[in-house]
Amino acid sequence: MKGIGQSISVLLRTEHLIARRRVSVLRNQAVLLLCAALIGGMAVIMLNLAGFYGLRSVLPPYWAALIVAGVNLILAGVIVAFALGRSSEAEADQAAELRDQAIQRIEDELDATMGDIRQATENLNRLARDPLGTAAPALLTPLLAKLLEKPQPDDSDTA
Repeated sequence: MKGIGQSISVLLRTEHLIARRRVSVLRNQAVLLLCAALIGGMAVIMLNLAGFYGLRSVLPPYWAALIVAGVNLILAGVIVAFALGRSSEAEADQAAELRDQAIQRIEDELDATMGDIRQATENLNRLARDPLGTAAPALLTPLLAKLLEKPQPDDSDTA
C-alpha cells in the first residue's frame, strides 16, 4: 500500500507540473501577442506617417498609404505566427510520461492488493465451510513436533 501512496503523490505532482507548464506557455503566448499588437499599432502609426510622406512624393497618395499599411500587416502577422507556433506539449512530455508511469504503478499495486484480498476471502470461505479441516494442520504441526521430540537427559540425574 505504501507504493500506491507514493504513486498517487507522483501523479499529483506531475499533473501540477503539466498544468503549470501549460499556463506558463499560454502566458508567454499572451505576452508575445500583446507585444505584437503593440508593435503593430506603433508600426501602423509611425510607418504610416513616415512611409506615406516618403512615398507620396513618388506615388499617388492612395498607393503610398496601401504600401505602408501592407508592410505593417506583414510584420504583425509574422509576430502572431511566431507566438501561436509555441506549444506546451513538447515541453510537458517528460512530465506526462512520469504521470503515466505513476498511474501504471498504482494499477499494479491495486491488482496485487486485489489478489491478496481474493486469497484472504478464499481462506475465510474455506475456514467457514470446514473450520476443523482448515485449522487442524496449523494446530497439529506444533503438537506433533512436541510429541516427537526426544527427551533430553537431565544433567542433575547423572551426578
